[in-house]
Amino acid sequence: MSELAAQHALRILVVEDQVLMREAIVRSLSREGFDVVAVADGAGFAEAFARQRPCLVVVDWELPDVDGTVIVERVSQESDIGVVMLTGRGGLESRLQGLEVGADAYLVKPVDWRELVLTIRAILRRLSLAGAASRAAGFQFWPRLFQMVSPAGELIELNSQECVLLECLLRRPGEVVPKEALMVALGAHGDAWGESRLAQTVSRLRRKLEACETPWQPLRTVHRVGYAFEVQE
Repeated sequence: MSELAAQHALRILVVEDQVLMREAIVRSLSREGFDVVAVADGAGFAEAFARQRPCLVVVDWELPDVDGTVIVERVSQESDIGVVMLTGRGGLESRLQGLEVGADAYLVKPVDWRELVLTIRAILRRLSLAGAASRAAGFQFWPRLFQMVSPAGELIELNSQECVLLECLLRRPGEVVPKEALMVALGAHGDAWGESRLAQTVSRLRRKLEACETPWQPLRTVHRVGYAFEVQE
């Protein structure tokens, strides 16, 4: 994930010692476009947290080298980063303790992955409400809310890759942004795989924009060169 993508606060740090559970969380969050870093214990958390500060931490309670509440307390005291406790402890006292030390949400295993994703998005929205919107051609873009509003007031839900793409294009509205720059922003290499990832992201975003009642389609392709977000018809 590039520095530009990180600016969108989309990196999730998962601290979970059970391999199968950790892999399942990574798959679920990655499908939603998050940049997921996963570690197995408190030592891994400390290293990852210092190296690449996330926007939100998902942490288990029972880790091999530290109590998960210690991590929750540290994160809540040192930053405004969101915290989700995802644990097998379902008792009321445990839930109250987790919330008391600073967790924004407390989910009990087994959890429906849709609930985990929606919980994460709700926390990120709450932490991001002060962020400013980008505006172009009557569209309002709220990258940290994963949303865009059309000139007609239609709400467009976005994933993280679409947000990164739009951020690049709206920095230079009306201008063509080279494919190579967009692939770097998306964390992709300039090879066939990177080209495919960019094309898929553009295609998904174009379908969402085409569903809006606008007199023109703002996302323009310049063959072999790049893409532009047009400011007028």
